[in-house]
Amino acid sequence: MNWAGVDRMLASLPVPQGYRLEQLARSDIPELIGGLKDWYPDITVGAVGCYLREDFYLRQVFLAGEPEKDVMVLVCEAVYIKVLVPDAELLRPKPEYLTAKTKALFDVLFPE
Repeated sequence: MNWAGVDRMLASLPVPQGYRLEQLARSDIPELIGGLKDWYPDITVGAVGCYLREDFYLRQVFLAGEPEKDVMVLVCEAVYIKVLVPDAELLRPKPEYLTAKTKALFDVLFPE
């Protein structure tokens, strides 16, 4: 696959205000798999189960800063608030993965 420059491609995507996109990095894989298991427990069966295997990402996905492959995964960060679970069940993002503005908003909405 001959991908356009990733930075150029990301810059050309129409992303709504409050959203941010970035290419998946190798270091993001364990957290992505953990999140998918929590958010979509039914994907453990069937063809989409590949998204829960680290080897899928390592073999098939064009990761940030690595050689190009046929699949690109973009990570989207967005601000959307609608809490439908008790506080103890809220999946909290890791602060180091949030933009400064998103972290500040999260701190206001969900103080520790």
